[in-house]
Amino acid sequence: MTVGTGNIKIYKSKDDSLLESIDVTGKKVTGNGTNKINIAVDSTYGEGTEYYILIDGTCFADENSNTYAGISDKSSWKFTTIKNSHPGGGDTSPGGDTSTGDSSSNSDTSTPTTKPTNKGIIVIVNGQKQTAGTEKIKVENGQKSVDLTVNGDMVDKKIQQVIKEQKKLKPEQQKEIDNIVEVPVSTKNANSISTTLTGDIIKKMEQDEFKLSINTEDVDYIIPAKEVSVEEVAETLGVAEKNLGKIKVEVKIEKMDKTISKRITEHAKENNQEIVFPPVEFKVIAKSASTKDKKEITISRFNQYVERVMEIPEGIDPSKITTGIVYNEDGTFSHIPTIVFSKGGKYYAKLQSLTNSSYSVIWNEITVASVENHWSKNQVNDMASRLIIKNPEDFQPDAEITRGEFAEYITKALGLYRTYVAKDNLFQDVDSTNELADAITIAVEYDIIKGYPDGTFRPYANITREEAMTMYATAMDIVGLKEVDSNTIEKYKDNQEVSQWAYESVNKTLNAGVFNSRTQNNDTIAPQEPFTYAEAATAIRNLLVKGELINK
Repeated sequence: MTVGTGNIKIYKSKDDSLLESIDVTGKKVTGNGTNKINIAVDSTYGEGTEYYILIDGTCFADENSNTYAGISDKSSWKFTTIKNSHPGGGDTSPGGDTSTGDSSSNSDTSTPTTKPTNKGIIVIVNGQKQTAGTEKIKVENGQKSVDLTVNGDMVDKKIQQVIKEQKKLKPEQQKEIDNIVEVPVSTKNANSISTTLTGDIIKKMEQDEFKLSINTEDVDYIIPAKEVSVEEVAETLGVAEKNLGKIKVEVKIEKMDKTISKRITEHAKENNQEIVFPPVEFKVIAKSASTKDKKEITISRFNQYVERVMEIPEGIDPSKITTGIVYNEDGTFSHIPTIVFSKGGKYYAKLQSLTNSSYSVIWNEITVASVENHWSKNQVNDMASRLIIKNPEDFQPDAEITRGEFAEYITKALGLYRTYVAKDNLFQDVDSTNELADAITIAVEYDIIKGYPDGTFRPYANITREEAMTMYATAMDIVGLKEVDSNTIEKYKDNQEVSQWAYESVNKTLNAGVFNSRTQNNDTIAPQEPFTYAEAATAIRNLLVKGELINK
């Protein structure tokens, strides 16, 4: 640690009176170039009195000349004096303990003896480290909480630096860069972790296409900055666009309450499932910093997938990791697209979701008896294990799937499915008590499927292959799956049988190379033929694999 310039100030909390201001360039500050800075204090501290410390952001830097953010608020570093028999001053170590020191003074005074609750944090911008913020730790009733506050100005400077360096690269090299701001959390075994950034730095990250990653000891939460939609948030909160700095965006990662965790574990056991990773809740909350009008909104839905990477505990067989799940209000689980991978000798599960909620990872091996000798065996077993196919014991691979059932398949596969979301009067033939109502409501909200002009949905009507492919084309947009060919439809001898309204979507689906033909020669679409359960499961799995949302 190196000493720069500036002042350390100690204030009395009761009246904000300045007790002492210490110039770091003076003789009272020693330890330059070591890992501990000692600061001698002269003033007399009253017994049983609370004080707080402010440190200029220019006072200290690390060995790479990255300036520490300093402390500019009253709550990060506070202490209350106790009776001390040793007179005189003491020394203070930023981010460490405050201890008393000996003095020749004969007066009996009290000096601060406390352990600071905060320390500086390192923020990493595209691999480059920058000290930019504080990490505050609090333990209450046995629960450890960590609050990180990111210094937006310091991050902005580092972003400008890396962007400037990127502009020197060739265009093709620039495209390969994944812009990311990482906030590592050094504290272990925390029950709750909250990271706060201001709206202006979120907007800056959005403009430069950065992601934000909160990295804890066993969970990383990665969200593109644009998914915060900070301008829309500002409008909702009544904050002018020029005042985005007055918005606080909190990203929270919290372990589930023990009662709920027990309930989740019990539900898993009842269904012959095993919880591989304990449930964790993710939240993004935006607040107005105005003291007059304290508004806040929860950001729980995104336009592109956000990632949660969970480290699989040691001793868990990686082959016994089926999928990530979201915990529904009714106690059930729903599938979340999940990829299992290894890195540095450890295994991880990457869950990708379009919402925020409570997530976990399970082992759930299902074997569907009816497909033991069927061409769709592997695909159907995988989709059943991932909770996409319900009632696998009744599965009939060659039976015709209905519109409502395919809506359920596709919303579950994409990780969109939730319970208790059905809307009344959405369609005249689907009320909120219908077993498919949740799936139909979600599918309509995401524009995956539509009803008929007469106001009906016809949930139990068979779905044709071209209707399924039209839904599939919308799902491709949600996943971000691109076409790998063009006008593939012209290669099929029955392309003229495709309805005009479906032609573009059918071609798009075929261009992606994930929808199977009905014949061994792969030369027919059979657009007007009914769609089977096995075909539906296979098409859904192909979409997830091609979209890199699940393992092959």
